[in-house]
Amino acid sequence: TRQETIQTNNVRNDRLYAALDATQVTTTNVGSTGLAIGSIVCNAALTNPGLYPGCAPLNIFGPTSASAEAIVYIHDDTSNVARQTTDDVAASISGETFSTWAGPITSALSAEWRRLTYGTKSEALTTDLANCTGLRFNCSATTGLWLNSSSPRAKVSQEVKEVAYEFDAPLLQDVPAVQSLNLNGAARYTSYSTSGSYTTWKVGLDWHINSDFRIRGTASRDIRAPTLDELFAPAGAGTQTSTDLLTGQTPTVPIYTGGNPNLIAEIGKTKTAGIVWRPSFAPGFSMALDAYHIQIDNALSSVMGTVTTAQNACYASRGTSVYCQLQTRPGGFDPTNPADTAPSNRVTSWRTWNINISQAETYGLDLEMNYAGNLMDRRFSVRGFVNWQPHLIFDTPGLPVLDHGGVAYSTGARYPAPQVKVSVMANYQVTDRFSVAVMERWRSALTMKNAWDHVWVNPHVASVAYTSMNLSYDLFEQRGRAQVFLNVQNLFDKDPPPAAFYSAQTQPGQFGGFAVGDDPMGRYYTAGVRVKL
Repeated sequence: TRQETIQTNNVRNDRLYAALDATQVTTTNVGSTGLAIGSIVCNAALTNPGLYPGCAPLNIFGPTSASAEAIVYIHDDTSNVARQTTDDVAASISGETFSTWAGPITSALSAEWRRLTYGTKSEALTTDLANCTGLRFNCSATTGLWLNSSSPRAKVSQEVKEVAYEFDAPLLQDVPAVQSLNLNGAARYTSYSTSGSYTTWKVGLDWHINSDFRIRGTASRDIRAPTLDELFAPAGAGTQTSTDLLTGQTPTVPIYTGGNPNLIAEIGKTKTAGIVWRPSFAPGFSMALDAYHIQIDNALSSVMGTVTTAQNACYASRGTSVYCQLQTRPGGFDPTNPADTAPSNRVTSWRTWNINISQAETYGLDLEMNYAGNLMDRRFSVRGFVNWQPHLIFDTPGLPVLDHGGVAYSTGARYPAPQVKVSVMANYQVTDRFSVAVMERWRSALTMKNAWDHVWVNPHVASVAYTSMNLSYDLFEQRGRAQVFLNVQNLFDKDPPPAAFYSAQTQPGQFGGFAVGDDPMGRYYTAGVRVKL
């Protein structure tokens, strides 16, 4: 896979600083430039015209004050190319191994080897520095050339070897209160060249009481190994204006991101139990209700050094906390030391890192209902899903425990987690060839308040529902072989309720304005033809 990402309008800092330093041409500085006396020009056009050809002064005072020439001058398009390869060999064998009093035991044995590779190249490198010659303000020896930059990544790879066994064994069949009772299980050994070896397993019970009722349950130990990007993502750099809580300063300094090759796998422990009901008196109807509890240890957490809780944890430890690695400053981190709190000790850079430091826990219910039948002698089906997840708890050492259930955004850039989500889909065959499908999505209200030390005037984010509709017409009598369709998303043009991104409350213009999962686009249409050959 080759993926090229183009950063349009990436700011060149040397040109930006040259354009910001505007001056008026006078009789004393005009020299032999040929510039008109009284005109506003870049100072560099007078002192070093060969270094900044085409420089146009940038007026930032007012929403329409910047000229088109200045905007074009300070921007350029840069690209980043990533290449990935996958080599994979797998083998498996399955079938009935032997029979018991309740029926045959089926088993499967599998093995797999795969290798992933990844590498990147960038036109806007973190190591590219601005040439400060002729620039009077803002620029220094460490100023990066680009506002948004990244480091190239030489090809890295990961090899994975695994072997797995799974089975399904009947325990009882056709006895009182048991139509069938099956035990199923699986075990897998996986070895990663980058993040260690792990054993995972699952055991489950499937009990058919009769043709109407079924009870099921599982317990499992699962893993999620870090991806190559999480391990080896090239270092990136941008700029950040945030308050340094130790010194009280608000400097604009670099903020670095990148992979962490020391990451290990996240360990999940999952328990589920549920019931399925297919009533014989209502053919076509079924309902399933499942409860779940999930706990994740060694949970990966993307921690940003600028976050208030991360800073406070560092300063409370006087420099011993892992969170102190997320910032750089000339001196120490002791809030009781006047030298450490002096303006001269202000932070010089921030970092955002992934680390295996958190524990996550949640529980909830999943409800699914289905019906398929006829309505006025036409095919009709409806399907509904309801998820209830009241709590999503993140416990990170040194930081306050966060309950993200029902929260729009929080530290660590976590996505919104509504406590209730509902999706309903209905399909009706109006004629032999014409069908109408409608889907309704709803989420419960959210709050912006996720921690005890956050104070909000109005943390409420309203609930919202979106409707979509699909119309399809079969061109031939054989259904689905060739169709024309019209799909309308957000049928009623619903605006998303306002919700600020976690780092944008004091930085207007950054990402945000709505909760991820809501629809910021409004009503839009898709029309086309589908043909199955």
